[in-house]
Amino acid sequence: MENLKTVVRNENRSRRRAAVTGNDRALLRRFLRREITFAQLEGMTADDALKLAETGHGYFRAGRLGEARTIFEGLAAVNHLDPYPRQVLGAICERQDDPDGARGHYDVCLSLVGENPWALARRGEIRVRAGDIEGGVADLAKACELDGEVKLITTARARLILTRLAETARNTGTGKPVV
Repeated sequence: MENLKTVVRNENRSRRRAAVTGNDRALLRRFLRREITFAQLEGMTADDALKLAETGHGYFRAGRLGEARTIFEGLAAVNHLDPYPRQVLGAICERQDDPDGARGHYDVCLSLVGENPWALARRGEIRVRAGDIEGGVADLAKACELDGEVKLITTARARLILTRLAETARNTGTGKPVV
């Protein structure tokens, strides 16, 4: 055991640390001030991220949610400014029957880009199901407003939910939607 300690000690002494340049320090300062992402600090390109996302989508479509989640969690970690990995993580959480986790990811996504009709519609549905009718309706209505031509399936669902909630409110005579 003593010989092993000596070998490790000698090996550590013989290793040279790479010189840190002024440019490296400047990049690190920008990263610490959250001006750049870890991906930028490490030199990850947009093409690299796109390839990872495509792989993650393949896993998602194949029902391999654990692997998809790992990839998109990594993408979210290396680029805290990109809302898209959070949007996909929300969808993964929904598939895994974790509405609280999904809502948390949609919240982060929307904090980065507030006018995302897809994320608004998904979060709105979750809020309605959880009994937060007012918040859910606000999200669903905003999603419909942003996607007025109904290009997204989530917006079509949002319109349907809003219609059903309005019908329920009329039928109960209270004027308030009931889930």
